[in-house]
Amino acid sequence: MNTSRVKPAVLRDPEYMFPAFSNGKVLLNKKKGRLPAMGWNSWNAFGSQNNEELTKAIADAIINLGLAELGYSYVVLDDGCYQSYRINGKLTNDPEKFPSGFKALSAYIHDKGLKFGMYNDIGTNLCAGAAVGTCGYEDIDAETYIDWGVDYIKVDNCYYLWDNATFSDERRAKYTYAPNIRGITVKGHGLDLTLNAVKDGVLTGRGAVNNENDYVSHIGTLDGMHADVTPIGDLWSELQFTVNVPVTGEYALVVNYASGEEIGTGRWLQLAVGSVEEEKRYFDGLLPLTETITSFQDSEEIIVYFNEGENIIRLMNHRRQENTLYSYAALLDGFNKADPDHDIVLSICEWGKTQPQNWAYKVGDSWRILNDITFKVGSDGEAV
Repeated sequence: MNTSRVKPAVLRDPEYMFPAFSNGKVLLNKKKGRLPAMGWNSWNAFGSQNNEELTKAIADAIINLGLAELGYSYVVLDDGCYQSYRINGKLTNDPEKFPSGFKALSAYIHDKGLKFGMYNDIGTNLCAGAAVGTCGYEDIDAETYIDWGVDYIKVDNCYYLWDNATFSDERRAKYTYAPNIRGITVKGHGLDLTLNAVKDGVLTGRGAVNNENDYVSHIGTLDGMHADVTPIGDLWSELQFTVNVPVTGEYALVVNYASGEEIGTGRWLQLAVGSVEEEKRYFDGLLPLTETITSFQDSEEIIVYFNEGENIIRLMNHRRQENTLYSYAALLDGFNKADPDHDIVLSICEWGKTQPQNWAYKVGDSWRILNDITFKVGSDGEAV
């Protein structure tokens, strides 16, 4: 189930698709009912400058201060601990910071009755820059972590290839936003119907924008790292049309679009027929790049199947969440295949960008959102 560094995954299992986010089902035998992990992470104290000596001193302090008796059992190495590149395709320790290696450090921590944690990223690089992200190496890395005796893994999303995530190329917004849509045409069985996105379409969710009463942009999932995006309600948007057709059968659908590679205007379009609960997808991929984001052109025909009478057409892009879920799932799948009996906590730390409150429970044991609480403080220190 490794991810690719060439293109986003082809989603065939509906459990990884947007409609399944609300079904309450976990994936890949993820453990349920786990208590929150408590312990120490190196980042806040040392950033990427942690080392073996400091880590051992922290483990000793947790025991000596009686914190282990209170449930603080995890010692987690964050960014800055690996060699900055892979050796024969594998992760290795920074020889200067961690000269004994991670397996020996893990044994030291375990001998004290504590648990050992590490850090990585679903992108190509870690946030501090080391080119050792798990993307495309999920199975190999999972085997490595189990060999090192890792009990906890914190996984970020810097340099992620399929989103304009932290430190990623902003042009990768082409994967997370649909193109601007001006309308659709439906033909078949005597029907020749043209519908305008603004006049005939309906926007659902939040974020999509009607532009100059002519076309719709910003079809996608809101960026959860923005201060004004609180994790409440439908934090995605779709453009929907309702069409009545004379007979059941196949019809040719053409989308009038303009694409780009920037926030609000992307190239990745998903087209489905039916409600969220009953959808059938007919297109899920990139459309050709147009000259500008307002240079509209027609797509190739997309053959869809309608039932006689009323049908819902949904133009959307849920890939910001779907791609990220798939990438974290690939790592969990790697752990399962390497040793299904090895208990490891998977902490999803993608900064809340992809609204993990919707999907992270399926594969992760913990996740975070940045904007769950918003308040202002006056000059006297009192909340206002």
